[in-house]
Amino acid sequence: MLDVLTPICVERFHQDAENEAKFKVLQKTSTWNQADYVAKQGWATMAGNPVSQNQLAKSCASQILTANRS
Repeated sequence: MLDVLTPICVERFHQDAENEAKFKVLQKTSTWNQADYVAKQGWATMAGNPVSQNQLAKSCASQILTANRS
């Protein structure tokens, strides 16, 4: 289920009007706190989600950072 929900979370990041600024913050956030940052943005919040929000947020943060490397 995580492989289905992570792309939705990443898409929510891309739809965020402030995604460029928030990406920079995410990059500077310690690895231990990246999932918390993603969760606080609401990108990993999904109704009826059987996967823990922390697991999804961690996977989402990893995908966002990997996909946006320059």
